[in-house]
Parts: sequence; structure tokens; C-alpha cells
Amino acid sequence: MSITSMILGSMEAVISIRVSSVMVGATRLTALARSVESMICNGDLRGGASVRVLISLQGRATIAELQAGYLRLRR
Repeated sequence: MSITSMILGSMEAVISIRVSSVMVGATRLTALARSVESMICNGDLRGGASVRVLISLQGRATIAELQAGYLRLRR
């Protein structure tokens, strides 16, 4: 896999996360995605990869929060 395809794939993934998190109001996840997007734009793929764990954790927290809100509305 070429570095160009790695950069493009990374950008596609992080933009998807950013847009989705904006749509559901997940501000912390949005901020993380913007940070990674900036890192990738500056050629820092390793820096972007280092935030991957934080994005995973925040993504799970966001899902739990959305599910809890949905369940409260259903009652």
C-alpha cells in the first residue's frame, strides 16, 4: 500500500467520524476527529494513529450516551 493511499484512506475515515459526530452532537469525538484530521494534513500519520485509542474510547462513550438518551425517551 502506498503512502498516498494510506493518507487518503486515513482522511476518508477521519472525515466520516467527524461528520457523523457533528450530526449527533458528539462534541468530544468531533474535537478528536478534527485533531487527527489536522495531523494527517500536516503529514503526521503516526500522531494520528496515536489518537486512535482515544477515538475508540470516546466513540464507545458516545454510543452509550446516545443509547441511554434513546431509552429515556422511550419510557
